[in-house]
Amino acid sequence: ERAVPTYGTRYEASRPDQLTLTLLDADGTIRQIDGGPWVAFSAYSDYNAAIGAQVNTYGYDSDVSVSNSGDIYAGVYQGDADGLIVRSNGDYSDLDVSSSGSITVYSYGGDAVGIVATVGGYDSNIYVNNSGSIDATSVYGYAYGITAANDGDGGDITIYNSGAITVSGYYDSQGIEVYNNSDGDVTIVTTG
Repeated sequence: ERAVPTYGTRYEASRPDQLTLTLLDADGTIRQIDGGPWVAFSAYSDYNAAIGAQVNTYGYDSDVSVSNSGDIYAGVYQGDADGLIVRSNGDYSDLDVSSSGSITVYSYGGDAVGIVATVGGYDSNIYVNNSGSIDATSVYGYAYGITAANDGDGGDITIYNSGAITVSGYYDSQGIEVYNNSDGDVTIVTTG
């Protein structure tokens, strides 16, 4: 055993009874653990990536809907730290991401991003609604509050933000970053 250092403040979920942790075992069995004070979304790594929560889908017409009301912390020394990653790679596969909990990400040597939403399939849309606070800090990398990227053909990106976003990075810092490789529309509304 060895002690793994942690940085920053550890956050507890304000409503842990509303969390469900879903795990995929090595044999393919899906297990769900109902929320409670024993479930917290936090991750720390010395030299790899730290991800608070991640959802990926690869199938055709595989819409993804993620709703987060808990607090997320992800920290790493030499690697990227991401709070919430939601990805869809299939055609006609929309993303709907809603977050009202606080997200805190920290990286000493890599990038730090609060929410990552990406699609790669044809005619796939991204919708992000954030009302929680996001704090992204990278000592020697990039820092972003919300990133949304459409690498497919067709599809819109819509972001609504009413939460406070605080970013601090060495190379570049952006509250909201959007990349749309398609002919779709981009809409950003922020009041935070």
